[in-house]
Amino acid sequence: MEIHETIWEGDYADREPFLHAINEINSIEESVLVGLNLWWSDYPYDLRIFAQTVISRESDDKFRAAHKKINYLMSECQARQRTDITLEQLQQAVGQRQMNSVGAILGTPVSDPCRFPTRKELIPKGYDPQDWTAKSRVFLSHQNERKEEVIDLQGYLAGSDIPTWIDVHDIDYGQNLAVAVQEGIAQSSIVIFWVSEKFLKSNWCQVEFEGFLGRYSGRRDVTILTAVERGCIDQLPPLLQGLKYLELDSPGDPRKVAKEFAPAIRRALTGPLDKGWQNP
Repeated sequence: MEIHETIWEGDYADREPFLHAINEINSIEESVLVGLNLWWSDYPYDLRIFAQTVISRESDDKFRAAHKKINYLMSECQARQRTDITLEQLQQAVGQRQMNSVGAILGTPVSDPCRFPTRKELIPKGYDPQDWTAKSRVFLSHQNERKEEVIDLQGYLAGSDIPTWIDVHDIDYGQNLAVAVQEGIAQSSIVIFWVSEKFLKSNWCQVEFEGFLGRYSGRRDVTILTAVERGCIDQLPPLLQGLKYLELDSPGDPRKVAKEFAPAIRRALTGPLDKGWQNP
């Protein structure tokens, strides 16, 4: 018999729609749906749930109808087709006690096999499993000659409950620098340009400037704050000259920068911050 096998991954934490889709699939005619298996991991550090659908190709019309229905149901529950995982890998994972598996009895309702409760079950018990991480950050753009000052600035902003992106902490060893910087730009709705002599000559700083300039000119979804050392004011790009900036005596005072910019940052970030500026 010629068959078509597909492996799907659902969301373990919100698996109710996935299991509902599985039960809908399990109503497909037995001569067409020849296999339906669940694979899941209750290992706390790797909670996963998969389904393997196996349909017969004996009848082209029935195959196409079943294939269409399965794809539709899995799309509706936002399951992801895993073409990178094979049946052999899943079987090996069971042998290594990484996964559990059960075969569905065709036409019989499939119950939830997972050990840990879903988000929906946890909420009435007082848990609120929402994403509490910062939705946006303040990108600290600078040249290495001001690294010490900007690290200090990051500490002052953190003390005022302001989330930041800074290369020394947010780019890991071995990570592609260009990719990491673009990700940081995408995650940030505010940028602080600390403009020094070497900043204006730095290729990396130019990349960061152009990245935020593109967003500012196009979507206007970014707030640009500039701290500029007095000897560099005349060399500022036209865009930055047109925006109110903070003048600094070289090499600049991180505490002053944080204190001056904190109110504007709070207004720009989504949602109020609970803590005001904290004097060190």
